[in-house]
Amino acid sequence: MATIFWGKKTAMFIYAGYVLLYILAMFGFVFDILGNNIDFTEYMRQPSAWIAVILVVSVQAIIFIFVLDNYNHKIETLQTALEYRAEHDYLTDLYSHQKIDQMIGDKIMYKEPFTFFFLDLNGFKQINDQYGHESGDIVLKVIAHRLREIYHECVVSRYGGDEFTIISNYTDKKRIINQCEKTVKAINLPILCHNGEVSLGVSIGVSIYPETGSTMHDILTSADHAMYEAKNNKDIAFKISEKTK
Repeated sequence: MATIFWGKKTAMFIYAGYVLLYILAMFGFVFDILGNNIDFTEYMRQPSAWIAVILVVSVQAIIFIFVLDNYNHKIETLQTALEYRAEHDYLTDLYSHQKIDQMIGDKIMYKEPFTFFFLDLNGFKQINDQYGHESGDIVLKVIAHRLREIYHECVVSRYGGDEFTIISNYTDKKRIINQCEKTVKAINLPILCHNGEVSLGVSIGVSIYPETGSTMHDILTSADHAMYEAKNNKDIAFKISEKTK
C-alpha cells in the first residue's frame, strides 16, 4: 500500500501532514460556526466549508489506509514467521521432518533421481544423561553446523531427536561414499560443552531413488534398515541400501 510506494519514513511524514491538515480543517470548521455564530446550513453553502469537509474526509481515509496497511504488514510478518517455523527445527534451524517428507514426495512425483542419507548419532543419549540437556543441545547445534558445511549443496534436516537426514541430487556411488566418510570423520571430532569435551559417533543408512525403491515408504524404510545394519556392525559406519528386485 502506501509504504510500498513511498517507503516507511516518507509515508509517516505524509500521514503526519494529513493529520495536521485534518486538525486545521476541523479547527477552522468549528471556529467559523461557533466563533462567528454562523448558521450551519448557511455555512455549508460557502466554498470554504466544502473544502474543509473534503479535507476532513480525505484525511480520515488516509488514516484508515495507514492503519490497514500497518495491520496487513503485521499479519504478513506473522504469517511468514509461522510458515518458517513450521518448516524448520526450532533448535538447529535445519529443515523439519515434515518439510523433508514433502520434498521427497515432490521429487518422486516428478521422477527426479536423488540420494537420501539417514543419520543416527551414537552415544548422544549418554551425553544427555551425564551432562544434561543443555550440553545435548550444544552437541546437536554443532553437528547441524558440521553437516551444513559438508552438504552445503544439499538439503539437511533434523528428522527428530538425534536423527538427521540429507537429500542430495547426486546419485554417484563414489561421491556418496566420499560424503559418508567425510560425515563420519566430522562427527567423530570432539565437541566442547560446558562440562568439557564430548565425543560421539554416527551410523548412516543410504537409499537411492529410483534404484532402491519407487515410493517414499521404500526410500525411508530402506535407508532406516541400512542405518541399523551399520549400527549393528562394528566394522562399518555407513551402509548403502541394495537395489530392489
